[in-house]
Amino acid sequence: MYSLSNFLKILDIRNIILFTSVLTLLLTTEVFAQFEKGDFLLRTNILASQNNNEQFFFNNESYESYIKRLESGLFLEFFLKESLSINFGISRSFTEQSGYQFVQSTLEYNEFVNKRSMTSFNLGAQIYFNLSKKFWVKNGLNTNFGIGKSEPELQSPQNLKSEIHRLGFSFNHGVVYQLSKSFTLSTSIGSLYYVYEIEDPEDFDANLVDTSYGINFSLSSLSFGFAYKF
Repeated sequence: MYSLSNFLKILDIRNIILFTSVLTLLLTTEVFAQFEKGDFLLRTNILASQNNNEQFFFNNESYESYIKRLESGLFLEFFLKESLSINFGISRSFTEQSGYQFVQSTLEYNEFVNKRSMTSFNLGAQIYFNLSKKFWVKNGLNTNFGIGKSEPELQSPQNLKSEIHRLGFSFNHGVVYQLSKSFTLSTSIGSLYYVYEIEDPEDFDANLVDTSYGINFSLSSLSFGFAYKF
């Protein structure tokens, strides 16, 4: 059975092949039907990414880490009209951060592994723009509420096992292609996001609050989806 690390290595090798295959589908496959008012889509998404991260601190410490993420979800989408839909869904994500903590004054380092899992409930709306008979571009506004946990392999006063509650908003862009009457293929190509998290560490009196926002546009974190229309 493949681990998350092996899956991501295979994903990196196949990036060019997958991208070429999607372009081929967009250019050669016949479109059978348009979206219509009252249509339902049952959609599944998958996202996998790996990024390097380096952080510095005032006490002569720095972190060098590798962040691996795998996320999948199931969504039900309903079209209010040809170009507008709403969706409800649930998703599950796993994140693993591994690396080294360096103490520059002594040239010492400690190896660490942090694992995080999250279940999210999603509500969103999409606007579709029909560029041609072959495919659409969509813009979506999504809200999600997540419940999860963080489990560091080596616990310390600064890094404890904890429960996490998250509220997030994102504005996403993507391309959708209809493979047949019943099946569609989609991919996301970027997002503008805001995330508010409350972390409740074990055996710690206070909660930790973290907010993050920005623009996510990276070929290493593309999200692909497959949907059935009925």
